[in-house]
Amino acid sequence: MLKKNLPTDHVIVQMDFSENYSCSQADEVQSAYFNPTMVTLHPVVLYFKADTGELAHRSIMIVSDELGHNSGTVFAFIKSLIPEINEVVPKVKWIHYWTDSPTSQYRNRYMFYTISNHENLFDMPASWNFFEAGHGKGPCDGLGGVAKRMADQAVRQDKSIQDAEDFYQWGKKNLSDGALHVCWRRGSP
Repeated sequence: MLKKNLPTDHVIVQMDFSENYSCSQADEVQSAYFNPTMVTLHPVVLYFKADTGELAHRSIMIVSDELGHNSGTVFAFIKSLIPEINEVVPKVKWIHYWTDSPTSQYRNRYMFYTISNHENLFDMPASWNFFEAGHGKGPCDGLGGVAKRMADQAVRQDKSIQDAEDFYQWGKKNLSDGALHVCWRRGSP
């Protein structure tokens, strides 16, 4: 219902952690197979009203070497997202976050503090809605799956993706277009 009646100055931010990407090489030694470097992928879909009044979206893939899927990482990702949101919808006045509800990531006292102080922290108010457990797959799952499948395909074609920065550089070149934007977030939150 919110998507259907979204005001022009509001944005819906649907986000979810994807399963970490295991880096690999086409010709790797056995120890690399059993001890892969991991990359955190955090797909985000922004929904907003286009100038035509139609509902539009923009997909963003946050790539990070921070492997902790916790509230500190989510806060750091939100800090990275706010400039992206302002670029897509320059006059945004309200953000509606949609996520699933694991307590380690989104539904905990740290994130409740963030949402209750969102206007002080990011100069705009926000609300947060949680999907119920077992809600099924959504657009973020599709983004993460496609990105990992394409990265695996690139590795099979002798491209080297050995860490998060390699994934970001590869993704910026091969995934970024008008519909998907790849962002980099280095290190711990």
